[in-house]
Amino acid sequence: MARPTLPVEFPPTRHVPDSGYTLHGRHYEDPYVWLEGLDDDETVDWIAAQERVTRTVLDSVPGRDGLRTAVARCARYARLSPPIPAGPSGRVFLWQAGADDEKSALVMRRSADAPLETVLDPGVWPAGDVLVFAEPSPDGTLVAFGRAGGSTHNAVIHILDVETGRLLPDRLRGTDHGSVAWRPDASGFFYTARPEPGEVPPD
Repeated sequence: MARPTLPVEFPPTRHVPDSGYTLHGRHYEDPYVWLEGLDDDETVDWIAAQERVTRTVLDSVPGRDGLRTAVARCARYARLSPPIPAGPSGRVFLWQAGADDEKSALVMRRSADAPLETVLDPGVWPAGDVLVFAEPSPDGTLVAFGRAGGSTHNAVIHILDVETGRLLPDRLRGTDHGSVAWRPDASGFFYTARPEPGEVPPD
């Protein structure tokens, strides 16, 4: 494949020498910490400029359309994960996606001969919403899942009653939830989270 010979002009990136963050009383320098503000106008403009440079280079590669078509064709196939056992009655959960599905759904089989039932299908959510993780309880009656908007960051844990399909009213503390670990008796679970804004002093 030929190497693109187009002149590439990268957008400037503002360097802030005195910026950074403090963690456990120690200051860490980071002259580009401003880029973490993904919704700030300056960051949005910087990302758009980088995308334009990327497209200029990639679009100049000969044969790219054929390669994209071949990769898409190879990626379009039905998928079904190994079963995740839950409960004493042989209930299992699996991840399933059809050949045309962009997102996998969490499905359930109540017993060895039972049909698959859909438990969580992020394919019907708004396009920007992401199912970051889903953990069935040991008895298979509940599913704790993280849902985020726009990316896999800042997920919020919700708890689904498998039998009714309804979300429990429980609201967990903190932000950016993750790493669910159920108690063996399914009475609750442990999870990771960042503190609520203002809950912890800056130092």
